[in-house]
Amino acid sequence: MSSCRQKKLTTSNKPLSADGAMVSLQHGEWGEVRTLALGDVQAAVQEQDTWVVHTKDITYFSRLVDVRQFEHLSLVEFHRRGLEQAGKWQP
Repeated sequence: MSSCRQKKLTTSNKPLSADGAMVSLQHGEWGEVRTLALGDVQAAVQEQDTWVVHTKDITYFSRLVDVRQFEHLSLVEFHRRGLEQAGKWQP
């Protein structure tokens, strides 16, 4: 029912997660809601004898549109977060 694609920016600690979920619309039709999550990775800390990494300041952007429209519309969130200059993508 859902597909998941994750990528990380190599020149910063700005993880990106994109996902899609099928939702029931009217009259028995289905549509895919696409969601983008962006956050800031914090430095690793030790908690109870285990090293952990937390992400904070997570923002979400979701739309029920085709993939091309979603790519275009999500640019606003990329620019707001300053990610248009973040560097190379790493799958």
